[in-house]
Amino acid sequence: MFHDSGPITTITVRLKHLVVIAIIFSVVCSFVVLNLVFLLSNLSRDIAARTLPSVLNSPPVDRPRHASSVPSAWYGILAYPKISGSRQSWEWVIRFAHSLSPNSQKVRLRQTTSAHILPVVNSIQFPGVKSVFLEGIYLRGHVDLNSWITTAKIVPRYDCGYPQCTERKTKLLLREPVTLDVRGHVAVLHGLLTDVYDLQRVIAALSSRTEILITAVTVLPAQVKEKEENYAIKLHDFLHGLYFIHNWIPVSATLKNCTNHAIRSRHGCLLWITWTAWTTNQPLRYIPPAGDGTPEMELQRLSSFINHQPVHVCQTVQKFGGSTKSSGFIDGQYAVCLDQLRPAIHSNSCLVYSFGISDDWSFDDEMHEFGCEVHSFDPSIGIPSQKRNRQHWFHNLGLTTSDASIEPNWTVASYSDIQRNLRHKNRMVSVLKMDVEGAEWAFLRDSMTDVRSLNHVEQFIVEIHPVARFGTWRDIIRQRSLMLHYLEKRGFVLFNSRQNVIGLDLRSLDYTQRLGKDTGNFLYELSFTKPKNSVK
Repeated sequence: MFHDSGPITTITVRLKHLVVIAIIFSVVCSFVVLNLVFLLSNLSRDIAARTLPSVLNSPPVDRPRHASSVPSAWYGILAYPKISGSRQSWEWVIRFAHSLSPNSQKVRLRQTTSAHILPVVNSIQFPGVKSVFLEGIYLRGHVDLNSWITTAKIVPRYDCGYPQCTERKTKLLLREPVTLDVRGHVAVLHGLLTDVYDLQRVIAALSSRTEILITAVTVLPAQVKEKEENYAIKLHDFLHGLYFIHNWIPVSATLKNCTNHAIRSRHGCLLWITWTAWTTNQPLRYIPPAGDGTPEMELQRLSSFINHQPVHVCQTVQKFGGSTKSSGFIDGQYAVCLDQLRPAIHSNSCLVYSFGISDDWSFDDEMHEFGCEVHSFDPSIGIPSQKRNRQHWFHNLGLTTSDASIEPNWTVASYSDIQRNLRHKNRMVSVLKMDVEGAEWAFLRDSMTDVRSLNHVEQFIVEIHPVARFGTWRDIIRQRSLMLHYLEKRGFVLFNSRQNVIGLDLRSLDYTQRLGKDTGNFLYELSFTKPKNSVK
């Protein structure tokens, strides 16, 4: 006997159809909702980005302008002519990172933001770099941000090995010239050790409004082999170039698996460094260690800077003053750049401050004869203040600093007070000459705090002297380097250097022999000028 099941089958089929339709409908609705959420999210980000002050509307960070194409005597082949291999180079990179505090306070944005205006974090990534997933964790731990907008940018490599990045047809690396546009409050760079060339391209494209930079470099074990290309020295130079050329100050560093053994045996080292943009109204308290941080390396770097003068800085150099000693050395003679001095003389605005006279007036007298108003200062020679010539005054007055020793019977004043008392506060000092038997270091240290003290100085001429030894030679020499580099940060460029023969000659590759008891006994006369296109 057969039963008629037609209606039941029909109902079942219809129910199945309805279920399928419901499922399709729910999927479509979900897709629509997700797209709507995505569109609304992008819309809100666009609205926030349009109102964001730092991307387009806020003022740029006032960093000094330096040409990144000019080789620096503070790092690279000029500073370290002898490099043994990638192992030593990698140790230099680790020394650089270890000189930074891993637990420093979170860096903050200078520009104010509100709850309705979120800061922008621009994440720049090269293909295949896996450090991106740690970005949010690192930002929360090192940057004072509660919330932010992330804009991701994947950039192609312009420096890539064959055949990874080649085109199938031509087997060549085809890249169109592209001008990168990297904006935002914070920039995060993710790259491999082999991406140093491309990282430099990104740095050059950073907006002048970017305040915080984070470099996240992954080092794979295959990239640090002794007989392979020395990418570690390229990374070392890249990190130092950020500081010396591009004016980024490293604040903190985080390393994972970055020991010599780990980077050869594990999946790779992660090196994160946080940087802040140095501005012209900030003091300077840090300089990276020289090489591996040994006293020999510190002395080698300082020697490199002192003995390297770019030829393009000053077209006409003239030496003034001096008297010939029995050794044949002309003492008390200083080199002056005439490029900016001539216009000041022709406009009757040439002003010279000369600190430290002893019994040699030759430099001061010749500057006066050249047409400058000259003010000479020295409290140690026992003569009263007087007018020596029509536009030449002597002041029985010394320069006080925060830590210089002062004789009880000397009258002293700060550089700022001297300018104020002479009513020169707003005048440009054409030449500031200083030969003060070691007190120049205290003056430079104070000028790093009082950032306005050298604003109105066009040329700075100083004889550097040895001072009493307090601390290790490494720390002493690095501190001297910091002070001299600060002059560069302020826009000064060394155009002439001369060794005083009674001191040591630092032009030597055997720096170990220079680290005896007389290490500090080097005397050099250094002349700096501030080109017109540099900061004041």
